Amino acid sequence: MKKLFPLFALALAASPAPAAETIVVMPGDTLVKIAQQALGDGERWEEICARNRKLLARKCDLILPGMVLSLPKSAKAASADGAPDDNEASEVVAAPIPAGLVDLVQSATPIVPDGFSAASLPEGGYGLAGHVARPTAGKQTGAIAFLVPEAIETELGGHAIRVTLVGKASPKNGPFQVAYSTNDVGTSGWKKLRFDRETSSASFTYDVKPVKDGKGDYFGIQPDPANSGQALDIKAIVIEIVD
Repeated sequence: MKKLFPLFALALAASPAPAAETIVVMPGDTLVKIAQQALGDGERWEEICARNRKLLARKCDLILPGMVLSLPKSAKAASADGAPDDNEASEVVAAPIPAGLVDLVQSATPIVPDGFSAASLPEGGYGLAGHVARPTAGKQTGAIAFLVPEAIETELGGHAIRVTLVGKASPKNGPFQVAYSTNDVGTSGWKKLRFDRETSSASFTYDVKPVKDGKGDYFGIQPDPANSGQALDIKAIVIEIVD
């Protein structure tokens, strides 16, 4: 039997289908408030709770800032005239944000070492750029890093996680590198990713070892490992438990 964690009622299954719309929980939000703002009817909060029953473990009051909730499907349908070349940068970040335990873009401010830059984007998220040679994938990582909230770090220990980034690369859709570092019991090492041209997302999985001393988990990003002048616009970095 799977364990339901009392603090966060973690997601124990894959995220909803890509067609679903999502919303990030902000401080002070309730399901009634979200239903009123997103659906125009506060009484539809039960629909949101039901749609996220695995994430919330049927406890509708257990929503926390940074959680990404799936909303009932809207009537809007996306369309495209054609698929871009794999090496072409997407003009817009149109992919929905997957449901999950936390969105690091909403819950943390990037840590930016020398050689890198991070700027807030008008539409939300961060523009990341820069390069250093052979940054470490351990501890805080030697690249741009996002600190995982302490309580969530504890809950992730001992589980397989999926980290999904939503965004785009420019001027071309080149590879970038990411790493999950526990700063305590190991690191994923640098993983090479490229945004999918249709979903504007990229993801990887990692088996996080049980927490030992709890020194802080970090998610590192190298936006331009080839030092080609590439930059990333990151809309979301969502972590979910998948085991």
